[in-house]
Amino acid sequence: MNSNSDPKNICVYYSEKRKKFYFLHCKLDSLTKSHLIYYFSPDPTDAIPLPEGYEVVVNPRTDIPFLRKKGVS
Repeated sequence: MNSNSDPKNICVYYSEKRKKFYFLHCKLDSLTKSHLIYYFSPDPTDAIPLPEGYEVVVNPRTDIPFLRKKGVS
């Protein structure tokens, strides 16, 4: 989760509809202080690789990516 991570390993999604790149980020939930929240942002600073056991899914209406655990439909 630091800015020195290898840029080849970061998770990136390109939205054809929006003509933007989205980069995966992670932060600690401010309420529970124990859950990680994964989100996509146009800002490449501190982008992270795709965590093991997750896959990128795209909302067909908004064309914005999000993560879900593999095997969940």
